[in-house]
Amino acid sequence: MNRKVSVIGSGNVGATAARSIADKELADVVVLDILDGVPQGKGLDMLEACPVEGSDARVLGTNDYLDTAGSDVVVITAGLARKPGMSRDDLLQKNAGIIKAVTAEVVKHSPECIIIPVTNPLDAMCQVVYRESGFPRERVVGMAGVLDSARMRAFIAEALQVSVENTHAFVLGGHGDTMVPLPRLSTVAGIPITQLLEPATVDAIVTRTANGGAEIVKLLGTGSAFYAPGSAAVEMVEAILKDKKKILPCAVFLQGEYGIRDLFVGVPVKLGAGGAEKVIEVTLESDEQKALDKSAAAVKELVDIPAMGERAVHMLKQSLDAFLTRNEIAAREEALAIGPDDDEVDDLYRKVRVDLLSLMKADPANVERGTYLLWAAHNVERIADRATNIAERVVYQATGDRVRVGAGKEERVFETPG
Repeated sequence: MNRKVSVIGSGNVGATAARSIADKELADVVVLDILDGVPQGKGLDMLEACPVEGSDARVLGTNDYLDTAGSDVVVITAGLARKPGMSRDDLLQKNAGIIKAVTAEVVKHSPECIIIPVTNPLDAMCQVVYRESGFPRERVVGMAGVLDSARMRAFIAEALQVSVENTHAFVLGGHGDTMVPLPRLSTVAGIPITQLLEPATVDAIVTRTANGGAEIVKLLGTGSAFYAPGSAAVEMVEAILKDKKKILPCAVFLQGEYGIRDLFVGVPVKLGAGGAEKVIEVTLESDEQKALDKSAAAVKELVDIPAMGERAVHMLKQSLDAFLTRNEIAAREEALAIGPDDDEVDDLYRKVRVDLLSLMKADPANVERGTYLLWAAHNVERIADRATNIAERVVYQATGDRVRVGAGKEERVFETPG
């Protein structure tokens, strides 16, 4: 076949997606994992199933990214799965490092591909992929809303005892507890479900949709959902490879749409050969917009505070390296390098503070969580300040000059007589 899709991660979600792509004969499939033998075994098993399914797709399991070279689409499912009692937020630190390393390899071997992140917490992982890849926003498209809306469609069809083919669900926001299912825009054969179901039933469907992943985690005891997530990722792959221009809810990097900027949030997009070719904006009612803003703020917590932490750790390492070197030229270089990072941390802190205060004002239930996050952000900002102070004192020790560092510039505030 002349199309190639690589699935990074051969766990349940990755294997389910890979098998479906091969069965549908959408492309040749490469399944990659760091576990020796596992992707090879699963890949061979899928290949041997292809004759039964009547598919001429080739399937290869591997540990080598070289085998993924030239992929048209890369689906990233690598990472730790949720366990009972874990939120998607809990997975952030563990999976961010994995996704960062994966993205570097993907970009190296398939620089023209479209990346579909699936790993949780989805919206934050999309941000990592986008930042590390340097790809345009159209080519990093997170799998979230397709899954969330599929769950809502299943619950609607179950409640009304109708075909799922007649159901359409509209879900916005982050892929988590704060997602925003919109009953007003969810329909059965074009009829809004608010005209077909009692309000209590609609509310129950909305709640169950938002907690859909957690419900399955609790039932399984170990592991998390994989059939529906795998199928959702494949629907996106198919829309891209066949250039279907299909309207699907996906996590994309918004640049002012829906009043949200510089953040991955689930919204309806036109998905085709160019990736997320267009963001579809609909007019929301005031309560719906507030719910979306709240969901976006929850996503922002997972992005800005970790970004502050990453910068602060980098600054601390730089300042300590300068301290160990104590060379005049090296000390100045390290000090100057820290300045822009400190300004970036300060800017992020101001944004986090404004966002969290707005979130707490909007809903008193967010006060306790918001207070803890504010305190965490404040402490990270102070770490960055202390790293800057160390760099300034190292310059003094090495040169005798007292300097103040900021924005990559060195301001001499006192010079000892020479």
